[in-house]
Amino acid sequence: MRMAGKTSKGEITWNCLCDCGTERVVRGAYLRNGTSTSCGCFRREFSSVMNRTHGLSNSPEYAVWCSMHRRCRDKNCESYKNYGARGIMVCERWDKFENFILDMGRRPGKLTLERKNNSLGYFPENCCWATSKVQGNNRRTNRLVEFNGKFKTITQWAQEIGLSSNALWKRIKSGYSVCRALTEPFIPREKRTKLLRFKSRR
Repeated sequence: MRMAGKTSKGEITWNCLCDCGTERVVRGAYLRNGTSTSCGCFRREFSSVMNRTHGLSNSPEYAVWCSMHRRCRDKNCESYKNYGARGIMVCERWDKFENFILDMGRRPGKLTLERKNNSLGYFPENCCWATSKVQGNNRRTNRLVEFNGKFKTITQWAQEIGLSSNALWKRIKSGYSVCRALTEPFIPREKRTKLLRFKSRR
């Protein structure tokens, strides 16, 4: 890569050599923010794969496969920051949709594609079809909490004790011990206010 010159607005441009061998002049700003990642060959190649006829182009499995690739490879995809930018990649075998459907099979009902270990990428041993509830419990933002020898997410504990996950998280975040957060009865704000007023009058 070498400097090519400047635009009419004074922006520096660069002569860039794409992996496919094509040379192209690109604005420096496009290189810095990730807008330009190839000469256009990536989009053409990905588009041709997406439009390939294999009898399942309109299937939900094909839509899942396309979405998986976009969030891991396309920097313009809104979800890229949570996948490709974190190093989450799709295994080479799944570059072909035929291999993906062979390994995963048809999607049962309305299940979603789930990674068993969220720190790893998409490959046969790490993926399964799961319910949205299971997928939600497996988000990397969920925190596992241990109580009485059991490990559960905050969402799971909240459901068990009849408290909202938001309220339980606020308890723990404010300094409550796990035991106190999970066992102390919940007092609505209105009743807490009345109780405080009553105590202040005594």
